[in-house]
Amino acid sequence: MWTVGKLTDVQVRAAGAGTHGDGGGLYLAVKRRTAGLTRSWLFRYSLGSRSHWIGLGAYPDISLQRARQKAQECRQQLYNGIDPLQCKRDQQAALRQQHANGAPTFAECAAQDQYHARQITHAPEPAMRSPNAEREFVSSASDAERPLPYARRKIPRRSKGE
Repeated sequence: MWTVGKLTDVQVRAAGAGTHGDGGGLYLAVKRRTAGLTRSWLFRYSLGSRSHWIGLGAYPDISLQRARQKAQECRQQLYNGIDPLQCKRDQQAALRQQHANGAPTFAECAAQDQYHARQITHAPEPAMRSPNAEREFVSSASDAERPLPYARRKIPRRSKGE
């Protein structure tokens, strides 16, 4: 079995750049960034013939004790035959789907904003700067619902003489 609990809280705070093992597959990854050192907890496990790393959270937000609890939960999932990384991805996808279902589109917000603007001013038609302004605003809202193209536009190179 693993020896868990090699790190102390003082050692975690003072750890230099690199990967520091706590035992049982729990690691503290310390990276040097422009704003200083960042610390995050990682859990390493093998499933089949492949090894996987799963992030458990950043150090100030996730304490050493909580990181050990999360690593124990991951080990329990592995014991039950569940891939912890796939479980985490499924939970994140369900959360994204839940937020996406409840979030209004840009066109809905724009239409609601137009409705409220008309209610506040008590005007039958919104006062726009030009007769085409409302039509252009509504068409821009419908354009916002379309996904953006991901193809990169090629920029022509300038010749040395220009």
